[in-house]
Amino acid sequence: METETLRYAWKPFAVSALAVIAIEIAASFAIRDPLLTAGAARVLDAVAIIAAAQIFGPGAQLPGIIPPDIKSGLMRGVLWSAGFGGIAAVCGTILYLSGFDPLEMLSMNLPATAGGILVFFLIGGIISPFAEELIFRGLVFGVLRRWGFIVALLGSTAVFAWAHHTRGIPVTQAVGGLVFALSYETEKNLAVPVVIHITGNLALFSLGLVS
Repeated sequence: METETLRYAWKPFAVSALAVIAIEIAASFAIRDPLLTAGAARVLDAVAIIAAAQIFGPGAQLPGIIPPDIKSGLMRGVLWSAGFGGIAAVCGTILYLSGFDPLEMLSMNLPATAGGILVFFLIGGIISPFAEELIFRGLVFGVLRRWGFIVALLGSTAVFAWAHHTRGIPVTQAVGGLVFALSYETEKNLAVPVVIHITGNLALFSLGLVS
């Protein structure tokens, strides 16, 4: 069955999950630059997950942790990003015409220097989305997929939103999590949500920089 390709094996999941938890706990004790620490942790997360997929059998590769057709996934991801971006633009326009400035909702604390902003975009816009898709779609969605798409969709989105929760309702993360999971289910290639996540973050950061 085609949906079998999205089901992640328990053994590599357990190894990857334990590795990611250990890395995140170690990173929480770092007292140096939190942004660089987060970037290093995401790189180690990705390496651990990919290594587990390589080591613990061919079944571990089925969900797309190591997509068989990365080029196709990248191209499909661009198309999904364009469609999602168009919808977001329409929603933003509606909000603006209704008297709400959508840019105010995108305000964020960015580094004061050009170099700091570049590092912020690199880590937050590229490295973190890549690692997070391995974790939340490749692992969490993949292990939940054996109980059906709805369980995997809602479960992975809930965990994704909770992991990004700081204050209030993480609406952006919840919507993003649903889109990422839906694209993964549809395309059967993890490169698709990776591209959507990266382009979405870079777009949000760019708008935040402008605002």
